[in-house]
Amino acid sequence: MAEDGEHVDAEPRDAAAEAFEQLRGEVAQLRGLVEEMAERLGERVPDYTPTLAAMAQTLTQMERHPALQHTPERFRAENRENLKVFQHICRFRRRRTSHFINCRIYCMEYCTN
Repeated sequence: MAEDGEHVDAEPRDAAAEAFEQLRGEVAQLRGLVEEMAERLGERVPDYTPTLAAMAQTLTQMERHPALQHTPERFRAENRENLKVFQHICRFRRRRTSHFINCRIYCMEYCTN
């Protein structure tokens, strides 16, 4: 029975060892295929350096464009300044119009008396 017990134990160990050897062979084959593919791809990979350099230059030019320099803060400041100028013009015209009306009233009163 000991022989049977040893035989039973020996068989699974041999089967496990055989399975690991098969796995080792498959992994080695897979590794070889991956290395071969890496070599093949390495030969065909284009050099993107010129394209990336051109893109970087274009982005730099775009960043320098005046439209992109117009921040919300700058826009608000310009609007405040424009509003001040507009208010000044309105006050001036109101005074001028008021003066014109007063002159007309004075002339009408002068002429009617």
